[in-house]
Amino acid sequence: MTSTTPRSYSSVPSSGGVDPWGFYWGQCVSYVAWQVRSNTGHSNFQNMYRGVHFGNAENWGSAARSLGITVNSTPTVGSVAWRTSGSAGHVAYVTAVHSNGTIDVSEYNFLVTSGFDTRSNVNWQSGGSSGFDGFIHF
Repeated sequence: MTSTTPRSYSSVPSSGGVDPWGFYWGQCVSYVAWQVRSNTGHSNFQNMYRGVHFGNAENWGSAARSLGITVNSTPTVGSVAWRTSGSAGHVAYVTAVHSNGTIDVSEYNFLVTSGFDTRSNVNWQSGGSSGFDGFIHF
């Protein structure tokens, strides 16, 4: 676990609680949107993307599916781990996939309130607040 914000994400100027792509600053969706914009072919990804509102993390799977973006149960490096459980769901960015089926993630507002953390060897199929429902492949 760490509380050090990734340098390039922390250098994006905050504007009144809403980040430049329309998500709330310091939330998992803001951080993962930045990762999607920075590391995938969806460099223009934002909260209202191609006419679909992504909003809270719990909505991301259905929003992505409605755009034809692959959502499945196969984690890959660079995919978005997504779940619906909790008050608003949760998203994290997959940084490693291990042969035993666990994953490493980087995320915001999970272990550190309104801050950055990483988790290693996450049993994503465990359910509840530690697990994920699936993976979005932007």
